[in-house]
Amino acid sequence: MRALIAVAFVLSACVTNPPVASRSPTAAPTATATPTVAVSTTPTPSPSSTAIPQNVRLAVVLADGGPPTPGALRLRLESDGAPFATLNGTGAVVSPDGTRIAYWSRPTGGTQATLRVLDPFSGNETDLANVTATPTNTPGDIAWRDDAGGLVYAVRTPGPSTSGVNPPATTIFSTYVFATRQVSEVKKIDSSGSLIPLSWNLATHVIAAVETGEGGVRQIYRFKEDGGGVGNTPSDERLHEVTDVTKDARVILAQYGFFSGNRLFSGVRTVSATDTSPIAQHEAADGFLLRARFRPATGDVLALLRVGDPSRYVLEVWSGTDLSTVKRVWNGPPAPVASGDLVARIDGKAAYVRVDQTGSALPLWQVVDLSSGTAAPVSFTNAVATVPWCSFYISPEGLAKLKK
Repeated sequence: MRALIAVAFVLSACVTNPPVASRSPTAAPTATATPTVAVSTTPTPSPSSTAIPQNVRLAVVLADGGPPTPGALRLRLESDGAPFATLNGTGAVVSPDGTRIAYWSRPTGGTQATLRVLDPFSGNETDLANVTATPTNTPGDIAWRDDAGGLVYAVRTPGPSTSGVNPPATTIFSTYVFATRQVSEVKKIDSSGSLIPLSWNLATHVIAAVETGEGGVRQIYRFKEDGGGVGNTPSDERLHEVTDVTKDARVILAQYGFFSGNRLFSGVRTVSATDTSPIAQHEAADGFLLRARFRPATGDVLALLRVGDPSRYVLEVWSGTDLSTVKRVWNGPPAPVASGDLVARIDGKAAYVRVDQTGSALPLWQVVDLSSGTAAPVSFTNAVATVPWCSFYISPEGLAKLKK
């Protein structure tokens, strides 16, 4: 009898880390600690694939102190732990080229949720679409089109409750195209689970989404911009948790872990985001896979594992068409608990690795160079715990404006 290891589904707008028992996140800084970003009255140009200047800096957007709440998104440089700006909102997701941030602006006490895009090169923001947030109308996750020319987003409308039964809800998927400033409703799906947009591919006009619920993935959906179906992929023991999608919106990454015959299996599986084709599967040869992400601009998989006795963290790169080429790039510290996480840096040259501690100790983050294997602590004011965050580029001009 096979039993899936209970691994909570963790895909969100950026990267959502799984909850860690008995860990109390540090309280978020007060709103006065950093400036709040003001919305520009002049719309920014339509996002597009941007040549990255030499003088850009690496930064992260994250939500401090627990679940996303209005005012929780804070922008920080990799090299400076103190946040330089605050976004009043939730659900931040970075464009494939790392030069735009889309999120839901949620003013404290307000019911209106506004889909916004921040340009870290100019410091300007643009309002795209509004949703009135109510108990029966909840803005959901956001995904970028692969050319950064559009967004697909979800709004969830729960069904009427009956006798304590969790009824199916309707999730509405809509798109926004920057060139035309047009919002289009694409598809409605009824489900008792959560439906999350994953990707939108311009060449094939295909949008991918995942349905999750108790136990992990239930189904991967694929549909055209006109709502027509392309084909779905049901869950199985090796399609348990979706963790990433390639920047070109063509490949979905899932990971798994289960016991069978007194043996522990863990690994990854990749499937097409634009049709129902399976692509590759790779099982961890040593230890247990804690987290897998795509390395930006490649089809390579970054794999954080817990190996050995006593256990330690290691980071590997799995490459090749079948992901069978394995290179260990980092041998980390002891792994006293079977949890951890990683976030691929936007330039693909490094990864942020979360090292968990026992008891109530907050996790530690390190940035690991993927070429040399050297690691350095990432020092953040208020430790980064179980919160969504992701990596982006920022220019000196954008940084100066956002600091004001």
